[in-house]
Parts: sequence; C-alpha cells; structure tokens
Amino acid sequence: MKKIILYEVAFTLVLAGILVLFLSKKPLNNVMSETFRQSFLEEESAEGMEAWDGLRLRRDFALEEADYEGFVLYGEPDTMSVRIFLVLKCRNEEQTKPAVQAFERYLDRQKEAFEGYGASQMKLLEKAQIYEKGVYAALVIADDPEEWIRLITELTEG
Repeated sequence: MKKIILYEVAFTLVLAGILVLFLSKKPLNNVMSETFRQSFLEEESAEGMEAWDGLRLRRDFALEEADYEGFVLYGEPDTMSVRIFLVLKCRNEEQTKPAVQAFERYLDRQKEAFEGYGASQMKLLEKAQIYEKGVYAALVIADDPEEWIRLITELTEG
C-alpha cells in the first residue's frame, strides 16, 4: 500500500513539473520586419551593408520570399565580403527548421568557396551564428555576431 502512495506522489510531482515547464514558456514578441530593419540600421556595425531583396534570398539561400511572413536581408556589395544579416519571420514554427538548414548549406558553400585563400572571410564564416526560436530564424555573419544575435533576441524575446 505504501508503494502505491509513493508512486502516486512521484507521478504527481513529475506531472506538476511538466505543467510548470509548459506554462512558464514565455511567448515571443510579434516583431515586424521593419522593426528588425530599423534596429539593425541603428547599429554602428551595419555600416557599409546594403539591403538585399527576395531575388538574393532565392539565389543565395534557395528560399522564396512569398513563403515567409517577412524577412530582412543585408549584405555587403563586394563579392569578397561575407558579412550577412538575415532574419526570417516564418508563417509557422515548422518553417524554421528548413530555413536553418538553408543557412547551414549557405555557410558550407561559402566556406568551400573561400577555403585556402580567404583567411579573413573564413574567420567570419567560422564565427557565424544561427538563431532559431519559434517563428524566427536568423543568420549572422559578422565580426561580432553576438552583438546582432543579442539585438534579435531582445526584439523577439523581450
């Protein structure tokens, strides 16, 4: 009889722990592309970067602009520069995984292209960071990617 009570208490504690985890999950902010764009442009490290359109999103990442609720894509005009700031707002959470996979493929292609002769580019590519949370996916290739990831995190998570 004592074993049954012990099991019931343990089960209740586990169930309560699971409920606390699910209920404590903080919802993400609903951030529009224009908010990301304005915040990015206010950063000093954004200097020298230009806005890229859906054509570039398709060419470099094989992602279609119409499939997403919104995106912000900035890069450098020089083909020998690899700095990128890309934030996608997906229509649902299932879209983030394929977007992250597209980011990883892009990074692999860039590393292959610059391997052996682009030491400064390779350094940036090795430090690149991918952000994935809820309906947001982002790729940052920069001297200090943590700065831009912090900006994205502040906007989406508060």
